Amino acid sequence: MQVSREGLPVSRGIRWWVAFGVSFCAAIARGDVFHLSGGLVSVEFVRVGDAGNPADAATGTGAVAYAYDIGRYEVTIGQYAEFLNAVAADDTYGMYHAFMGSHENIKGIIRDGSPGTYHYSLTGSPNRPIAYATWGDAARFCNWLQNGQPSGAQNAGTTEDGSYFLNGANTNSSLTTIPRKAGARFVLPTTDEWYKAAYYDPTPGAGGGDSYWGYPVRSDAVPFSAMPPGSAAPIASRAANFRRDDQLANGFNDGFAVTGTPVYSAGVNYLTDVGAYASAASYYGAFDMAGGVAEWTEGVLASVIREFRGGSWNGTEFSFRATVRGGDGPALPSLEVGFRVVDLSASLPCALIGDVSGDGAVNGADVAGFVRVQLGAPSAGEREKYAEYGTGS
Repeated sequence: MQVSREGLPVSRGIRWWVAFGVSFCAAIARGDVFHLSGGLVSVEFVRVGDAGNPADAATGTGAVAYAYDIGRYEVTIGQYAEFLNAVAADDTYGMYHAFMGSHENIKGIIRDGSPGTYHYSLTGSPNRPIAYATWGDAARFCNWLQNGQPSGAQNAGTTEDGSYFLNGANTNSSLTTIPRKAGARFVLPTTDEWYKAAYYDPTPGAGGGDSYWGYPVRSDAVPFSAMPPGSAAPIASRAANFRRDDQLANGFNDGFAVTGTPVYSAGVNYLTDVGAYASAASYYGAFDMAGGVAEWTEGVLASVIREFRGGSWNGTEFSFRATVRGGDGPALPSLEVGFRVVDLSASLPCALIGDVSGDGAVNGADVAGFVRVQLGAPSAGEREKYAEYGTGS
């Protein structure tokens, strides 16, 4: 017998509704979350299928029993600014950090005003990845998506609950212990979810025959450091924004990808637009999982250390090898760390969310309400009811 989240039996009479609801929900998951204008890249997702894949024999990582969607790109400066303008007029929990607007290597968001009237504007390309966001900031961004991108103070309805129950948590110790909530839709990737999206390739013979590549550009060979789109490198599909110097004047592997020199400059912005390396995607179509900015996951490396993956503009190829994990305190921002989002709609039993209609059974009325909400034609109060189940966005 199938049961709902409340333990109620699921009516057999809604099997066709179930099939429709699940496929409908999966289709929605692949659409944009934001619909941004003015040249801003929207949050887009790519499907990571092949449910039940084996783990990488070399690391024991990457097995995922369900299908899910992962961000095609890292969360961008433009998207993060939209988030701040929606919920950070007071910025109660410090989701804006001064270096986001002042550090030449990564800046992109300027804050003006005073507490209660803060406003956030863009400087430079808005389509570069956000950097200097903590794990807590990233979790709050996920909560905001889970809650339907509302505007208002930072509270349980905006940033403090949703996919993660944060409730003001803002220290390394408190943020390390917060789990993903059951039924969450928008989340940070687990170690396995990130790893599979980056390295797994079910194509026969891929990764030397073990279905896992050594680098997240579908290659076991060391990638090339080069300006995007990577056309100066011998193989553009293996180019990325990181630091590699072969000490040859050949137009690639000359140090930092953006400047083509091994000499660091305090006055250079080293971030490139997401997807700028247009040929260098993972098997599933996720870009920039090598270099750019490293990305927070839900992984925990130690008592007060959260994991990040993927290397950065200032890292070497070592930092995004499949065998390497990075990490830091989840309350600590870094010039080299950002994040991307996972959408779990494909794995959630959308049509079986529970007795939302309140008639004492899980049946077609619950699924029909879900469909009305997703089509933008809910009955009175219906959107709010479904939002409680994480399906009202």
